[in-house]
This record gives sequence, structure tokens and C-alpha cells, in this order.
Amino acid sequence: MKAALVFSALIGWSAGNAMGDGAGLSALATGDAACTYLALVAVYWLSLAAARDAALSATSIVLSKPQPTERLVVARFLGAYLQVLVLLVGLFIGAAASRWIHSGAVAGSSAYLAQYGRSAVVLFFASSAAYSLALMAGTPLAGALAGMYWIVTLAGQEYLAKVYYPYYTQNLAMFGSLGVFLIGMAARLHRRGRRGSAPPQVWCRAAWPVGLISALILARGIVLYGHDPLMLESPVMAEISRQDAVMHKRSPGFLLPDQNGRLTALSDTPGKVFVIALVDPRSDEGVLMLDRLRDLHERYGGQGVLPVAVCIANDEGAARTVAHGERLRYPVLTDWGSHHAPKAAEASPVAGAYRVTDLPYVAVTDRRRRVREMLEGINAYDGPQLDKAVSARLAEEPK
Repeated sequence: MKAALVFSALIGWSAGNAMGDGAGLSALATGDAACTYLALVAVYWLSLAAARDAALSATSIVLSKPQPTERLVVARFLGAYLQVLVLLVGLFIGAAASRWIHSGAVAGSSAYLAQYGRSAVVLFFASSAAYSLALMAGTPLAGALAGMYWIVTLAGQEYLAKVYYPYYTQNLAMFGSLGVFLIGMAARLHRRGRRGSAPPQVWCRAAWPVGLISALILARGIVLYGHDPLMLESPVMAEISRQDAVMHKRSPGFLLPDQNGRLTALSDTPGKVFVIALVDPRSDEGVLMLDRLRDLHERYGGQGVLPVAVCIANDEGAARTVAHGERLRYPVLTDWGSHHAPKAAEASPVAGAYRVTDLPYVAVTDRRRRVREMLEGINAYDGPQLDKAVSARLAEEPK
């Protein structure tokens, strides 16, 4: 266990050294590492925990205990899952230490807590799936099917809808409920003969139907009220994508949630010089762009310049994590219509409306919201072009 904890901390150390003035990208990268690598470790560990009694020929000793079978099943699961959570703590401690050593501060450290919570739910599903399958089949090889699911989702992002991904924030409640269903089923079905005529405990009878029904209701909501061309398109997002950004014409509009969950549109603040940036919050370039927008906001916000960042990410929690981690005060919006696609312009209705070919992308508007400058790639966040475009707008249209 000590060796595993050290190894987990080293992974966190590697993921935690990320770009940005705050801990936003560091926390997000650490959460992604936990949901990928540590999830596979959890599958391996829980599969062995479920089949350990049979492997050690200790089944009769365990079953000689007076506790109900369902309690033994859940107690064994919780003991192994808590060990996984200890490794998760080591991962985030390593990330925070790396951030501290390399930057001298851990500003926005609350982002680590948000990503720890996300990772804990993902690891719960991975652990419950592996444990339940291995326990009911009597072999750790059955638990490895959960690991295969992880590998398939990682390899098939261009072909699978977002609803299949446990590590997307918008899917956490659904997969957490599915984990409760799997553990409830394992507790209910494992060694039923040992219970005799006695009925299962109330929590055991309730866990699996409540978990299954909750998972199905949540999955239906994700599909019906989301936007994913691989599953079901949203009419609202389809309408946004039909707009077109043209020089000297009105910029495409949108209505998206910001980092505090408030729906935000450009029309909410008329008369502003907008600096509309489309970014990938998981990339170094995206965080550099967000920091550049903060500098513009601090220098020109009093003159009516308002940066608005639209994050293109399949995980709807990524924008919130980076915004809070970087302590950004301007609107950082989540494009919940983002989906799996090989090109940036095809992966988001907003990106399609602005005809994006490379991220990050910036459109600078005048006070009538007409597009007056468009920058892409390194030109958007590095060099003088963005400052010149904003200064030209202020010179032509002073507040």
C-alpha cells in the first residue's frame, strides 16, 4: 500500500505542474489522471478483493461469521474502496505539492476539492462495477470487464456519445446511481442460500431498484436535454450553429451558463466592446488565453471592455474548475453543446457559428456587437494584435 501511495503521488506530481496563474488546469489535469489511470487501478484492486476469499480458500471462514451476507459484501467493498480513496488523496497531495514547488503558490486551491469529488464518484462506479462482476462470477477476470469499458471509451471518442462516459461531470449522478445498483444487486444475489428463509435487510432490498430507476431517469434527462449529434440534437444548439460570424456584421449570439451557473448572453450587457474567446480549457494555450483575457479585463474593464470566454469541452465541469481555479471575474461560459468530433468547428455549435479552425479563437466587436477583428491560434493570446484591436475600438468608440 505504501508503494502504491508513493506511485500515486508521483502521478499527481507530474499532472499538477500545469500552466496558469492559479490551480485550475492543475486540478483539472489531476482529476483527469485519477479518472483514467487510478480508475484502472481501482478495477484491478476491487476485482482481487472480491475474489480473494475463493483464491485463499477462506470462504468458509468468512461465511462462518454471524453477520448477514449483504453486510459482509458491502463491508468488504467499502474497505477496498476506502483504500482507493487514500490513493486518490495521495494523487492530489502530489499535484498540490508540485504546483507549490513550481509556482510558489496554490492560488485557487478549491479547484482541487471539486476535482477530488468528481474523481471519487468516478472511482466509486469503477470499483462497484469491478467488485460486483468479480464477486458474482467468482473470478477477478470478470471484474476486468469494467477495465475494458474504460479502454473502449478512451479509444472511441469519435464514435461514442457523451452519455457513455463516467468521467464527464454531467454524467456523475447517473453513473453513481448505477454503482449503487450494482452493489445492491451483488449484495442481494451473492450466496442467497446462506440467508435461508430470512428476507434481505431493507436497505439491500431498496438499493438496487432505487439505483437502477435513478440511473435510467438521469440517463433519459442527459439525452433529451443535452446536445449530441451521435445521440440526439438540441434544437437550441442547432439554431446557434446556423449563425455565421462575418466581418462588420453582428456577432453570433448564444445563451450559456457561466462559472456560477447563471445563464449569460451578449445581449445582457449592451454597449460593450466584447472580446469573445473560444478556448479549450484543458490545454496550455487555453489557460494562457484565459489569463490574457483577465489582463484585458483589469486594464480596460472600466472603459467598457468585457471579455467573454466560451469553453469548448465535452466535460461540462471543466470550465467551472478552471474559472474558479484561476479566480476569473469575467464570464467563463460552458458550451454544453460540445461533442465528440475530429475538428474544433465540428465539435461545438458556437465554434461552428464563429467558423473556428484553430483554438484558441478571439473575436473583437464594436459597441454595436459587430465583429471587427478575428484572431486564431497563437495570434490570439501572444503578441500585440489583440491589444491593438481593443485599443482601436476604444479610440474609435470611447466610453
